[in-house]
Amino acid sequence: MRYLLRITIILLTVVVMGLTLSNFVSAESYTITDLGALGEGYSAAYGINNSGEVVGSSSISMMDSHAFLYSGGVMTDLGTLGGTFSEAKDINDSGQVVGVSQTSSGEQHAFSYSGGVMTDLGTLPGGWESSAHGINNSGQVVGGAITSSGYTHPFIYSGGVMTDLGTLSGSWGSYANGINNSGQVVGTVFIPFTSSYGYDHAFLYSGGVMTDLGTLGGLWSIANSINDSGQVVGWSSAYSGDSHAFLYSGGVMTDLNDLLPAGSGWVLQSAIDINNFGQITGYGLINGSQHAFLYSGGVIQDLNSLIPAGSGWELTEAQDISNLGQIVGSGMINGQQRAFLMTPVSTQYTLTVTKADTGSGTVTSSPVGIDCGADCSEAYNSGTVITLTPTPDASSYFAGWSGDPDCLDGSVTMDVDKTCTALFTLNAYNLNITINPSAGGTVTAPGINCPGDCTESYNYNTPVPLTATPNTGYTFNNWTNCDSPSGNQCTMTMNSDKTVTANFTSTSIQYTLAIAKSGEGSVTVNSSPSGINCGADCQEAYNSNTVITLTVTPEAGTIFTGWAGDADCSDGVVTVDVTKTCW
Repeated sequence: MRYLLRITIILLTVVVMGLTLSNFVSAESYTITDLGALGEGYSAAYGINNSGEVVGSSSISMMDSHAFLYSGGVMTDLGTLGGTFSEAKDINDSGQVVGVSQTSSGEQHAFSYSGGVMTDLGTLPGGWESSAHGINNSGQVVGGAITSSGYTHPFIYSGGVMTDLGTLSGSWGSYANGINNSGQVVGTVFIPFTSSYGYDHAFLYSGGVMTDLGTLGGLWSIANSINDSGQVVGWSSAYSGDSHAFLYSGGVMTDLNDLLPAGSGWVLQSAIDINNFGQITGYGLINGSQHAFLYSGGVIQDLNSLIPAGSGWELTEAQDISNLGQIVGSGMINGQQRAFLMTPVSTQYTLTVTKADTGSGTVTSSPVGIDCGADCSEAYNSGTVITLTPTPDASSYFAGWSGDPDCLDGSVTMDVDKTCTALFTLNAYNLNITINPSAGGTVTAPGINCPGDCTESYNYNTPVPLTATPNTGYTFNNWTNCDSPSGNQCTMTMNSDKTVTANFTSTSIQYTLAIAKSGEGSVTVNSSPSGINCGADCQEAYNSNTVITLTVTPEAGTIFTGWAGDADCSDGVVTVDVTKTCW
């Protein structure tokens, strides 16, 4: 059977399927915009990108209609390829538009429109008509084109070349309806049962292979759209012969009607589009009347119930839904069919950031809105995930989050008003005290009583007052490494680890005790109080009448035989009342 390319304009409804809605929260209501018309008559919207630009067709006279682009509140006539008719079917995020237009010779050709210029994409070799139905963000275009044999084949157009994707074995023809950003293509292929009769089956073309997706038990199926996760939507006849919307995912075709609660009143007839959050657009019957609907997580909503009451709209079809949840289609208002744009109105919740503990710092957010510092509160749309970034000042460190339990990892999902508290703690530094000589006196400060307790930790920039007190027989001399000395007072500013020394001078008469060694062996002599380590340090000056105990440690093979020298040395306990030498 030879037949011309079929260009099917299906009136849709919006459906949101909550199968992969990990980052999307459906809106409770929508605004609706009448996109107007190029002339006096109808308009219909078929595609929308993630910038909110809309494409479709609109009448310019009683007989003719042209493709339009709606952007920035203005509807622009895209013209034709020389004929009287054109229709825009899809638009990518770069603003490239594709569709079909009549040429000056009366044929219908696929077109692309970019930068104000409509370009004829031509046909397959030997063919005479084509139509473009989808475009991805790489600029790959898909649709259907008549071949030299007179049958319609799906094509992909890329880099200026239209390539025939072929058909399934034994089939007569097919066409492509959608393409995702991975280059996977969906559409319908005609499966013959006799020499002149057959049925359409949905197909998926991936990795160079075309796969029949089957049906819901009936004879027919058509795939309309595929998202970047490879989920496919369309319609199929069921066992009953009725048209039912389907979702194909993971190798399984599911009747969306099987996911509806009992008694919903709906028959979902066709799923037209699916976005990257698993939201599906389509149309169906509710209590026998065709309505646009939104389906999400098992809940179906009539789009007419989501727009402002008294708007005057009757929404019967929804054609496309963006990743931002904007919906386009057509409906009736004031007795005319007009293209519409629905924009979700999200509930907003307030995120408040506070700061606590001994330190200081700032907190910023992504998405932007909080810069705390000064701006510590912001309202965000429901479902928005906020990442909070704490930055401590040089004096502090970030010690963690408190507040709402959702704040603990710094990633906050806005589903209610929430308060997060950033804990900034002052850096702490150690102050160490030394006394020279060790018997010379004491040093006191908050937390320090040296000797004994000579180290303490203090918060950043804490001023620590030190007081040096000489022992009997000593006077205070000076400080070493003091930040701010004043006599026997010293103030240390704790902005790093520090050591300070209090220096004392003896006021007593001193005598020298010297150690000499004789004989063939080797020994080490130490003193208590300290001062002699002989070894190397074999004499020390001590205050008059200081009693010194000398300890001898022989090395291996040596025997200590006793003391000689001053008569007071004989037992190793020496009273330094004059200069003395022991050996």
